[in-house]
Amino acid sequence: MKNQKFIENLNKIAKEDTSWQDDVDFYENNKKWLDYSAQIAISILSKLRANRREGKFPSTQKELAELMNVSPQQINKYVRGTENLTIETIIRLSKAIGHELVSFEVNTQESPTLTYNNAFSTTLPCNQLIIPSNNGGFINQAAFTVEGNTQAETNAVGMLPYARVS
Repeated sequence: MKNQKFIENLNKIAKEDTSWQDDVDFYENNKKWLDYSAQIAISILSKLRANRREGKFPSTQKELAELMNVSPQQINKYVRGTENLTIETIIRLSKAIGHELVSFEVNTQESPTLTYNNAFSTTLPCNQLIIPSNNGGFINQAAFTVEGNTQAETNAVGMLPYARVS
């Protein structure tokens, strides 16, 4: 009887830990960009490792931080793969490590394919591609570097990880 009363009192004051459910909900609601961010992080770390093997600069997170004029802690956030990176940050990272982290390709139907480190890709109709502009608004076109002699060979390269479909 005393034990049962004690257990009842404990149950009244004990709180169930549901913080893991918040983590699951966050992941489910943000899975797409978290996956992209993880792929970008893997690309950065792979390039730093390759630079270290080849004796190139930057070869460490600290060197990358100095090159980008940010703290080593900020670089650590990027390479954990859970940071919601801006387009500007991805471009700066790409330039600093000398490796494209995100690229676009155009197929024969003129639909851009967004590719992340050759691991994830998606194709969007051109008329549904919306690209954030520098002033916080949205624009319908982007400047691309075009290569190739035919439409089938044409590759449009851009840095647009937050393009959205309307």
